[in-house]
Amino acid sequence: MYHRDIVVLANSLRMGGHCIAGKDLDTGEWVRPINHGNFDRSDPSAFNDHDLRKLCGKSEGPQLLECVRIGFFKACPSPCQPENEYVNKESWKYLGMFERGKIAKIVDEGPPQWLGQRDMLANGLDRISGDYVEKHPLSSSLIFLKLQRSKNEMKFIPDTDYYRRARKRMKFLYGGRRYSLVVKDIRNLHPLADGVQEEVIPDTYATLGLTEKYPKTGAHYKLVVGLIPCKSVENE
Repeated sequence: MYHRDIVVLANSLRMGGHCIAGKDLDTGEWVRPINHGNFDRSDPSAFNDHDLRKLCGKSEGPQLLECVRIGFFKACPSPCQPENEYVNKESWKYLGMFERGKIAKIVDEGPPQWLGQRDMLANGLDRISGDYVEKHPLSSSLIFLKLQRSKNEMKFIPDTDYYRRARKRMKFLYGGRRYSLVVKDIRNLHPLADGVQEEVIPDTYATLGLTEKYPKTGAHYKLVVGLIPCKSVENE
């Protein structure tokens, strides 16, 4: 049993509940808390509303930039998500909000190998093949970036999922490549209004993450798992 103090940088929709992730306040390492137990669920590693209400007192879970102390049972890394760690049953302790003047210090430098990796089978930049990950285990499946409208050209565009349900993607330019990634940030799940083809995104901090392998496609998908508007945290 041990504890980590983390700043939450991702709270995203995951099958069966929420996926939470952040950075250790002492080491700067990425940490993804993983639910632990034999649950009769489609994804037992996710946190549902009941879990989060019990652990942190609110069904929606911690908001981005909250600092929390979390108890862990043991690390449970995988080739695609090496930062995974099983939580214990202790309640999470709220430590306050992360200092907005220090946000620039936790932005990651340079893209991880998975972000720019193109899946040759799909000929796209929104996924990478399971074969690639098995041959090249990742050092992290998460990255925290600052995106600027003038440089990265961010915008939301409409999209639909496998079941034809409306959702949206974030298009942006980064490292000379153009991406179009599905938005899973829990506070940005609402689709664009009918008829709207794009919505410009102001300067923002964005957390991008890589999923576990989808059995049907054999691919790991790149997602937008956290969005923090710069104007909400930076001094004018």
